[in-house]
Amino acid sequence: MLPTGKPEEVGIDGVRLARAFDLLRGWVDDGTLPGAVALVARRGIVVGRCAFGNAAKPPARRPIGPDTLFAVASLTKPFIATAIMQLVEAGRLSLDHPVRELLPEFAGPGTEAITLRHLLTHTAGLPEYCPDNEDIRARQLGLEAFVRSYCRGTPTTTPGESWSYSNYGFGLAGEIIARATGQSYHRIVADDILAPLGIRNSFLLPPEAVWDRIAWVWLPDEPDTDHQRYNSGYFRKLGIPWGGLYTTREDLAVFAQAFLNGGTYGDRRILSPASVHEMTRNQLAANCGTGVTRTWEASSWGIGWDVKGGKARHNSGSLTSPRTFGHTGSSGSMLWVDPERALICIMIGTRLAESGWVQPRRAVFSNAVMASICD
Repeated sequence: MLPTGKPEEVGIDGVRLARAFDLLRGWVDDGTLPGAVALVARRGIVVGRCAFGNAAKPPARRPIGPDTLFAVASLTKPFIATAIMQLVEAGRLSLDHPVRELLPEFAGPGTEAITLRHLLTHTAGLPEYCPDNEDIRARQLGLEAFVRSYCRGTPTTTPGESWSYSNYGFGLAGEIIARATGQSYHRIVADDILAPLGIRNSFLLPPEAVWDRIAWVWLPDEPDTDHQRYNSGYFRKLGIPWGGLYTTREDLAVFAQAFLNGGTYGDRRILSPASVHEMTRNQLAANCGTGVTRTWEASSWGIGWDVKGGKARHNSGSLTSPRTFGHTGSSGSMLWVDPERALICIMIGTRLAESGWVQPRRAVFSNAVMASICD
């Protein structure tokens, strides 16, 4: 856990930061969100935390507390990308290795040019979900069913030509980690990332003993099924590499701080500074277009991280620097890091992002946090 200090010790106006937290309180009070938490840290010091609302599915009540676990969905992706980069550093993988040579069954038309880098930067030209995603979930099949489906996928655009958000890449990356190491990616992430950082409350496969600590995610208009995202036992036991992490805001802050520190936290190193730089720089060509799932005036993406670059309407708002990197999750999570300000911002609202509440609230909150910096 990062140490706690006073905002003024690191150039933060505490009154202004409290105003940012009041925005979250208001969104819980007016019913927009069942619950919300946030954490802000600067120069390695946590200067503010807040928690509002309920962690249990109505009509049950369980206030969100310091030990509440959250489904953070696609915030899982930077952890998987970190595991890949550890294998790159060890000489066991290359970012520019053709995926087909790593997974021979990934052999559909047009896949021969797809590299591991394409998968991790969403430039492989693959769709967001496999065509039988809903059927696999409804039948409550295991991860191997998703991998088989992903291996049958074919690109809809030329690899490297455009950016289009895709879970395919990280589904395949998890299998690549397993084949390269002989262990599941769940174990690799736990042993080689979480444990060295002292992270003890994060799980790709949360044991049933901690399920009563997990915050319920409100999924408006989605049926309450036994295979529902985030909330069902099936989903929690699946541990998908593109979105299966359950964690705390404190653990996310430690992970983010390791990137601010160039790959270290305390006396433990998980990545080299070179890998941190590679993951957090824009990987996309200047003429790279955007797919239908998201559109910006300027494309920018790193290895597993969303890099702000010249994007407008970014989740981190309009006041963060172009070097800002982070990720969001469809469960309502957001993490961003501004290296120029040595600032970490985590905000989680427990409602499905696609239900429409995040725009422009994520950016509004982020702008208020940035406005609290006074040096």
